[in-house]
Amino acid sequence: DKKFLIFPNLEDNSGEQLINPITNRSLLDELIEASKTPDSAHVYLWDKPDRPNDFRYKKQAYTAYFEPLDWYISASYYRNEVEIPVNEFRSKIIMLAALFMVVAFLASLYFSKVLTTPISEIAIASERIADGDFEVSFSKTRIKEIDSLAGSLVNMGSKLDEMATSLLEEKEHFEKSEEKFRFLTENMADIIWTLDQDFKTTYISPSVARILGFESKQLMSKSLREMITPETFKQFEKQLTVIQKKALPSSNSAQPALVVEVQYYHADGSTVWMENSIKLLLDDAKKIVGYYGSSRDITGRKLAQEKTHEMMQFNEMIIAKSPVGIAIYDEDGICIEANHAMAKLTGQPREAILFHDYHTFDVYRGANLEELAEMALFENNLKRKEFK
Repeated sequence: DKKFLIFPNLEDNSGEQLINPITNRSLLDELIEASKTPDSAHVYLWDKPDRPNDFRYKKQAYTAYFEPLDWYISASYYRNEVEIPVNEFRSKIIMLAALFMVVAFLASLYFSKVLTTPISEIAIASERIADGDFEVSFSKTRIKEIDSLAGSLVNMGSKLDEMATSLLEEKEHFEKSEEKFRFLTENMADIIWTLDQDFKTTYISPSVARILGFESKQLMSKSLREMITPETFKQFEKQLTVIQKKALPSSNSAQPALVVEVQYYHADGSTVWMENSIKLLLDDAKKIVGYYGSSRDITGRKLAQEKTHEMMQFNEMIIAKSPVGIAIYDEDGICIEANHAMAKLTGQPREAILFHDYHTFDVYRGANLEELAEMALFENNLKRKEFK
């Protein structure tokens, strides 16, 4: 953390305030780099206590890294002091070196006894935390820094234990939610999907396998243009263009859905009619970034519609070609269909019979057909009458 334990003429222990005025770098960073070559001196310009801010005095520093404590020990001196006659300075150097060696030796003995045990405990506790055992404790020492570090590890272990418990609960909740979601998407009658701006599939529910015979992963990134017939894609694109030209809604939920019928390709080569309910996917700037919606199988409904249409055409053909006069009236008595045989029978043009009320039709009155029609409508039974 770049704090000095011992440094002369420094008001606090922070090393950040020492800046080399020549390189404009932190002096502490330069000394740390110099520790990589402890036998080489780091030379820099510095001021003196009696000449502050006068950075023209050369200093040399030797820095060593003390790994057991993660400390950097640096000794520096002014060069001009070294240039003092050797005879006067040699004794001081020897005394300082001897003193330093004694202090270092005593310090190493002290720290080896005082620090080895708690540091070993901290190392073991760190390994336990790394292995997932977050309940750790330490014996109190007389060293404030060691006790602080031990307390931090205990607090970290407690918080990690809380986080692990919370994550485990969230994982279980997520797995249950994911299981429910998977069950719904696999068994729902509809297909849920999302597309990007180019109509490429970005998500499609597993229910597509039951309806179209494809697995979800087979259709991922596949374009809608490849999944439906060209005719229905043109119709889909045309209707989508109309919606895009309208004023966009303020949010995704406020927009109405576009409902369009399209033919999807089945895995066996056949086609399946689907009713697509589509909405625009908007970003915060109301820009279209994609599409989302659902598809419902309406093949049965389309077949029923085709059968109904064919039956109606067949009935119309029978009515038109029947030699028997046939007229069809709604519940208000208005003729909605009449064949040519009916026109011939009544002696009236077919156009005169169509949309005419049988209550006021003279031909029906004369043949008593009006009363017979009323009875048929009232009793909901077939009434028959022959006349010439």
